Amino acid sequence: PHYRNENYTSQPYVVLNPSGSRKTMRIADDCLVRIVRFLNHGIPNWRVIVPAMQENWTALRSLFSNTPSVAVLDPSPTVRPMLPLIQFASLVITPDTAFVHIACAYKTPLVAIYTSELELFEQWRPLDNENARVIRSAKEKSLDGFSVTELLRAISELSRDRLHESENYLK
Repeated sequence: PHYRNENYTSQPYVVLNPSGSRKTMRIADDCLVRIVRFLNHGIPNWRVIVPAMQENWTALRSLFSNTPSVAVLDPSPTVRPMLPLIQFASLVITPDTAFVHIACAYKTPLVAIYTSELELFEQWRPLDNENARVIRSAKEKSLDGFSVTELLRAISELSRDRLHESENYLK
Protein backbone atom coordinates (compact mmCIF):
# COMPACT_ATOMS: atom_id res chain seq x y z
CA PRO A 1 0.00 0.00 0.00
CA HIS A 2 1.00 3.59 -0.52
CA TYR A 3 0.52 5.91 2.40
CA ARG A 4 -0.11 9.62 2.43
CA ASN A 5 2.76 11.78 3.56
CA GLU A 6 1.09 13.23 6.66
CA ASN A 7 3.30 12.64 9.67
CA TYR A 8 6.43 11.15 8.21
CA THR A 9 8.51 13.99 6.83
CA SER A 10 8.35 16.73 9.42
CA GLN A 11 12.03 15.90 9.89
CA PRO A 12 14.22 13.79 7.58
CA TYR A 13 15.11 10.38 9.00
CA VAL A 14 17.02 7.18 8.38
CA VAL A 15 15.67 3.73 9.17
CA LEU A 16 18.59 1.73 10.59
CA ASN A 17 17.53 -1.89 10.93
CA PRO A 18 20.09 -3.83 12.98
CA SER A 19 18.74 -7.35 12.58
CA GLY A 20 18.04 -9.97 9.98
CA SER A 21 16.17 -13.22 10.38
CA ARG A 22 19.11 -15.05 11.97
CA LYS A 23 21.45 -14.03 14.78
CA THR A 24 24.34 -14.13 12.31
CA MET A 25 22.55 -11.51 10.19
CA ARG A 26 22.84 -8.77 12.79
CA ILE A 27 24.85 -5.57 12.51
CA ALA A 28 27.21 -5.54 15.51
CA ASP A 29 26.70 -2.89 18.18
CA ASP A 30 30.03 -1.19 17.49
CA CYS A 31 29.07 -0.85 13.82
CA LEU A 32 25.64 0.54 14.74
CA VAL A 33 27.32 3.15 16.94
CA ARG A 34 29.76 4.05 14.14
CA ILE A 35 26.90 4.43 11.66
CA VAL A 36 24.92 6.66 14.03
CA ARG A 37 27.98 8.82 14.80
CA PHE A 38 28.66 9.17 11.08
CA LEU A 39 25.05 10.19 10.43
CA ASN A 40 24.99 12.61 13.39
CA HIS A 41 28.23 14.22 12.26
CA GLY A 42 27.48 14.41 8.54
CA ILE A 43 23.73 14.98 8.66
CA PRO A 44 23.00 16.37 12.12
CA ASN A 45 19.37 17.32 11.49
CA TRP A 46 18.31 13.79 10.48
CA ARG A 47 16.77 11.42 13.01
CA VAL A 48 17.64 7.74 13.14
CA ILE A 49 14.79 5.27 13.63
CA VAL A 50 15.85 1.83 14.84
CA PRO A 51 13.23 -0.93 14.66
CA ALA A 52 13.61 -3.48 17.44
CA MET A 53 12.55 -7.04 17.99
CA GLN A 54 11.51 -8.30 21.40
CA GLU A 55 14.89 -9.99 21.96
CA ASN A 56 16.99 -6.87 21.23
CA TRP A 57 14.75 -3.99 22.33
CA THR A 58 16.29 -3.56 25.80
CA ALA A 59 19.87 -3.78 24.49
CA LEU A 60 19.19 -1.26 21.70
CA ARG A 61 17.51 1.19 24.08
CA SER A 62 20.52 0.94 26.36
CA LEU A 63 22.98 1.30 23.47
CA PHE A 64 21.35 4.54 22.29
CA SER A 65 20.08 5.89 25.63
CA ASN A 66 22.36 8.94 25.42
CA THR A 67 21.78 9.62 21.72
CA PRO A 68 18.80 11.97 21.35
CA SER A 69 18.74 11.68 17.55
CA VAL A 70 17.94 7.95 17.80
CA ALA A 71 14.47 6.55 18.40
CA VAL A 72 14.33 2.83 19.16
CA LEU A 73 10.87 1.59 18.21
CA ASP A 74 8.86 -0.77 20.34
CA PRO A 75 8.68 -4.30 18.91
CA SER A 76 5.77 -5.09 16.64
CA PRO A 77 4.40 -8.53 15.79
CA THR A 78 4.13 -7.49 12.12
CA VAL A 79 6.08 -5.45 9.59
CA ARG A 80 3.00 -3.30 8.84
CA PRO A 81 3.95 -0.30 11.05
CA MET A 82 7.25 -0.10 9.17
CA LEU A 83 5.69 0.30 5.73
CA PRO A 84 5.01 4.07 5.88
CA LEU A 85 8.25 4.64 7.79
CA ILE A 86 10.21 3.00 4.99
CA GLN A 87 8.15 4.69 2.28
CA PHE A 88 8.97 8.19 3.55
CA ALA A 89 12.49 7.56 4.87
CA SER A 90 15.37 9.54 3.43
CA LEU A 91 17.46 6.36 3.62
CA VAL A 92 17.12 2.73 4.78
CA ILE A 93 20.12 0.76 6.07
CA THR A 94 19.42 -2.93 6.65
CA PRO A 95 20.72 -6.47 6.43
CA ASP A 96 19.06 -8.74 3.88
CA THR A 97 15.46 -8.63 5.16
CA ALA A 98 11.98 -7.77 3.92
CA PHE A 99 12.99 -4.13 4.48
CA VAL A 100 15.22 -4.37 1.38
CA HIS A 101 12.26 -5.30 -0.80
CA ILE A 102 9.91 -2.79 0.82
CA ALA A 103 12.45 0.00 0.22
CA CYS A 104 12.79 -1.13 -3.40
CA ALA A 105 9.02 -1.15 -3.86
CA TYR A 106 8.84 2.46 -2.63
CA LYS A 107 12.11 3.46 -4.43
CA THR A 108 13.53 4.58 -1.09
CA PRO A 109 17.33 5.02 -1.07
CA LEU A 110 18.81 1.85 0.40
CA VAL A 111 22.06 0.43 1.71
CA ALA A 112 21.65 -3.35 2.05
CA ILE A 113 24.14 -5.67 3.69
CA TYR A 114 24.33 -9.22 2.34
CA THR A 115 26.47 -12.25 3.04
CA SER A 116 28.94 -13.41 0.39
CA GLU A 117 26.68 -16.32 -0.60
CA LEU A 118 26.08 -15.66 -4.31
CA GLU A 119 23.15 -18.03 -4.87
CA LEU A 120 21.03 -16.43 -2.14
CA PHE A 121 22.06 -12.97 -3.26
CA GLU A 122 20.90 -13.66 -6.81
CA GLN A 123 17.57 -14.85 -5.47
CA TRP A 124 17.00 -12.04 -2.94
CA ARG A 125 18.97 -9.05 -4.25
CA PRO A 126 17.39 -5.59 -4.42
CA LEU A 127 15.38 -5.10 -7.60
CA ASP A 128 14.21 -2.00 -9.47
CA ASN A 129 15.84 0.57 -7.21
CA GLU A 130 18.55 2.69 -8.80
CA ASN A 131 19.11 4.16 -5.34
CA ALA A 132 20.18 0.83 -3.83
CA ARG A 133 23.74 0.01 -2.80
CA VAL A 134 24.82 -3.45 -1.68
CA ILE A 135 27.62 -4.17 0.78
CA ARG A 136 28.81 -7.79 0.99
CA SER A 137 30.32 -9.52 3.99
CA ALA A 138 33.34 -11.77 3.80
CA LYS A 139 31.37 -14.75 5.14
CA GLU A 140 28.75 -16.94 3.46
CA LYS A 141 26.50 -17.34 6.49
CA SER A 142 26.93 -14.10 8.45
CA LEU A 143 27.46 -10.37 8.19
CA ASP A 144 30.90 -10.66 9.81
CA GLY A 145 33.57 -9.01 7.74
CA PHE A 146 31.59 -6.43 5.79
CA SER A 147 33.44 -3.18 5.24
CA VAL A 148 32.08 -0.45 7.50
CA THR A 149 34.10 2.06 5.46
CA GLU A 150 32.35 0.91 2.28
CA LEU A 151 29.00 1.11 4.09
CA LEU A 152 29.69 4.68 5.25
CA ARG A 153 30.78 5.63 1.72
CA ALA A 154 27.47 4.29 0.35
CA ILE A 155 25.53 6.22 3.01
CA SER A 156 27.39 9.38 2.08
CA GLU A 157 26.75 8.88 -1.62
CA LEU A 158 23.03 8.19 -1.21
CA SER A 159 22.48 10.95 1.32
CA ARG A 160 24.17 13.65 -0.76
CA ASP A 161 21.03 14.55 -2.73
CA ARG A 162 18.78 14.05 0.26
CA LEU A 163 21.05 16.26 2.34
CA HIS A 164 20.39 19.16 0.00
CA GLU A 165 16.65 18.53 0.42
CA SER A 166 17.00 18.55 4.21
CA GLU A 167 19.01 21.78 4.08
CA ASN A 168 16.13 23.34 2.19
CA TYR A 169 13.82 22.02 4.91
CA LEU A 170 15.75 24.08 7.49
CA LYS A 171 15.30 27.35 5.58
